[in-house]
Amino acid sequence: MQILDTTTKSIEILLGGAITTNQLVYVTSYADVTASTFTPGSADGLTNNTTPVTVINSPAASTQRMVKEMSIYNNDTVSATVTVRLNDNSTMRIVYVVTLQAGETLEYSDVKGFSIINVTTSNASANGTTLLNSTGSTIVIGNAVYSNTSGTIAKARANADATSKVIGFVSADVTTGNSVIIVTGGELALTTAQWDTITGQVGGLTTNSYYYLNQTTAGKFTTIAPTAVGEYAISVGQAMSTTKIAVRIGTRILL
Repeated sequence: MQILDTTTKSIEILLGGAITTNQLVYVTSYADVTASTFTPGSADGLTNNTTPVTVINSPAASTQRMVKEMSIYNNDTVSATVTVRLNDNSTMRIVYVVTLQAGETLEYSDVKGFSIINVTTSNASANGTTLLNSTGSTIVIGNAVYSNTSGTIAKARANADATSKVIGFVSADVTTGNSVIIVTGGELALTTAQWDTITGQVGGLTTNSYYYLNQTTAGKFTTIAPTAVGEYAISVGQAMSTTKIAVRIGTRILL
């Protein structure tokens, strides 16, 4: 986990050369922690060729800024060399250097560290496991689920310890008494209408946004993390387009 623990530390990115057509897109999320508060935050923007761009600013005094997730998408038509670095009061520390092909994403999470995602990967390559629905009702495609004490699935919700232990999304509608593949990693593609049922949005997912398990309605997730004491903040993935999400289950944080 990357932690910015002084007012002089920030995270920057820069490219190895000028872009050809489009600047790269970045989206970050973090959590500010003090002795009494937990405040989620996020940022997004574009690279600026070889000029450093601050993607996560320094925290306020008496605050630790925990870097939760960061994605850098190569929206250019050619490969790009990306450097992620820590700026510690003008002392630069290289964190990661990678060459991204066009269409690839550099992804960081506080659980898995850095990885490269190829957005052309099909749903067939998603990671998953098969589990039984014994809830007594149908769980619809895309619902976030957890594995209960009997080893079966139920719709996850961020309002309690047990129900917030989300493991992934159901890959198809599943009636009670039947099994379904749970997508635990990789990517899941649905129609915009199917996503709207899950998120409550209109027009599908919000590209590049991170999604968090919902604390009010079981199975659903939104772009807004829970903030109330006793709830759990847990990211479940990042939208790669209006129809596709990269499944990345984050660390649960009790508020």
